[in-house]
Amino acid sequence: MESQVAKSTISDLHRRWLMLAIVSILFLSFNSSTISSAQSSGRDEVLLRVIVVNTENEAKQILEELKSGKEFGTIAKNKSIDPSAEDFGYLGKVDLATLRPELREALHGVGPDQITNIVKVPGGYAILKVLAASEGAVGQGMGANRDDNCIYYWDRARNVGNNNDSLYFTDQDRGTGGLSFALWKNDVCQFLINNALYYIDEFHVDGFRYDEISDLISMNCDSGWTFCCNLTSTLRYVKPRLLQNAEFWPDEVGNYPKSWPSIVAPNANGGAGFDVVQHDGLRSAVRNAVQAASYGLSASINFDAIAETLYPHGFAHAWQAVPCVENHDVVKVGTEQRIPALADGSNHESWYARSRSRFATGLLLTAPGIPQIFMGQEFLEDKQWSWDPTSSNLIWWAGLNTGTDTARVNHLRFTQDLIRLRWNYPALRGDNVNPFHVHDLNRVIAFQRWLEGSGQDVIVVATLAEDTWYNYGIGFPFAGRWREVFNSDVYDNWVNPIVAGNSGGVQASGPPLHGFQASANIVIPANGFVVFART
Repeated sequence: MESQVAKSTISDLHRRWLMLAIVSILFLSFNSSTISSAQSSGRDEVLLRVIVVNTENEAKQILEELKSGKEFGTIAKNKSIDPSAEDFGYLGKVDLATLRPELREALHGVGPDQITNIVKVPGGYAILKVLAASEGAVGQGMGANRDDNCIYYWDRARNVGNNNDSLYFTDQDRGTGGLSFALWKNDVCQFLINNALYYIDEFHVDGFRYDEISDLISMNCDSGWTFCCNLTSTLRYVKPRLLQNAEFWPDEVGNYPKSWPSIVAPNANGGAGFDVVQHDGLRSAVRNAVQAASYGLSASINFDAIAETLYPHGFAHAWQAVPCVENHDVVKVGTEQRIPALADGSNHESWYARSRSRFATGLLLTAPGIPQIFMGQEFLEDKQWSWDPTSSNLIWWAGLNTGTDTARVNHLRFTQDLIRLRWNYPALRGDNVNPFHVHDLNRVIAFQRWLEGSGQDVIVVATLAEDTWYNYGIGFPFAGRWREVFNSDVYDNWVNPIVAGNSGGVQASGPPLHGFQASANIVIPANGFVVFART
């Protein structure tokens, strides 16, 4: 019954929208001259919003408000006399040939996210805004960016000033991506679960990363928690090995407090049933260290913070946390820099940038947890991430694919081999970690990874010192031969002809040190790390 009503409403409002478009003061009938103008402009269609007011003075005041940063759609909603005001001035994709000549002229040279000057049209004064191509397909809820394809229109609710009128959404918004789904409605919950099942059945996905679970719970409380439990349990029943990764930040749910352990606890134990959560402990510590190193030899670097966050505290298993050093929230345009830029702000591919980036990725891939590598991090991408496909911040694949950017090619090889190392040595994927040597002044950290009772111990030693350490005493848990199974310095100008290394391994025959029964003097390459494993 609801679907029949929805279809009827969609049909009625679609006809109404077409009628409004026909009688709008902005459009004219086709003729040969307008078609010719549109063709000569070099583009046939644009996404537009419009504001129309009665007087020129009103238009001038609005133009100043827009130039000061006021939101176009909100002003259109509140002040425009055009029928499109109901949709925040949104006209959708418009064929330029259907516009009045004076409007086509005003749009000449106006690019995405730019506005025109005031244009005199029959019945008033107009200001147009050209939208980016991506803006026409976004916008959940009753926000200013929605169009006929967004989910809000599925019920064709009229905008009467109350977002709770939507069949799918509520009026709750934390400013992180739109209005909250009305999870107290069973049909809405089932709709979302069905979407997940579709991706499992149709695309055979191995897992999901659920965005802003903390906000979802905060805005829905009991119904949000129940939805999470139903979602995770249903998908686990359908595909038991599916990885369900929740972005959950405890400090964002003050009105409905939950902890990280409760998010990953099984449903049967009263938990939300997710497998893992995003974790920011190691990320913050490593990024801060890399940035501090960029300030020079005299800068103080907090290696204790790295040691304290190698294991995600509060979790029964390290694999329940997903650490990273970059993600889409942290390095998006207008926020923090990517690791190569943090490492050297003046030259993102200098030795300092390359070596410190290897240090950061090396710690990530040798620490406990499920490491997350952000797009381009594997080959030294330095530009901030952008969601806009027309942005100049797109990943530079060409430099990698053609081999013209050797720094990126070498860094990709480094990341590939480091992932292979993690695969070949199970201790690097286990829970156990012991940061047994931390020296802020020397800028050195050493930690042990091991599997209980297996003897497959691994020792990782890393530094942000700008000079190579020679004969640096490091403790080893067992006496005997330890192979050097990885050296980050090899990948600088692959194969590095002047690599600083340990000739394939060391003999741990020295006295007890750092709480271990044996020790050896090793070489630690500048801004680098080495990994040892028992023979």
